[in-house]
Amino acid sequence: MSKSAERKTQKKQAADQADEATVAQKKTKGNKTTTPRAAQKTAEPPKPEPPTTATPDDSPAIVVFAFRMTRAERDELHAATGSAKASRFVKAIALAGARGDMKAIQEVVDEIHAPRQ
Repeated sequence: MSKSAERKTQKKQAADQADEATVAQKKTKGNKTTTPRAAQKTAEPPKPEPPTTATPDDSPAIVVFAFRMTRAERDELHAATGSAKASRFVKAIALAGARGDMKAIQEVVDEIHAPRQ
């Protein structure tokens, strides 16, 4: 086999070995670390991170707030509000309660118990 063919075979084997396992670094004098030349050639340079766009704190970012309930509780909620209005009802009650707005809570409750037309 010619020297150039041997080199190609060695390079291919080194690349295969680098893919199969992490290249172990060898410690040398002075706490320097070295890696085999084949691994140095096949290692890709780190890609630059894309610029992050910072969102200002005053922007109205939408988040999810969830809690658990039994199926029976969910069914009772949907029966009282209608399936399309249950989330809106829960959100209104929770925010009114957090604000201490008892009048708003009473209005929301009265709205779902009003006779349906």
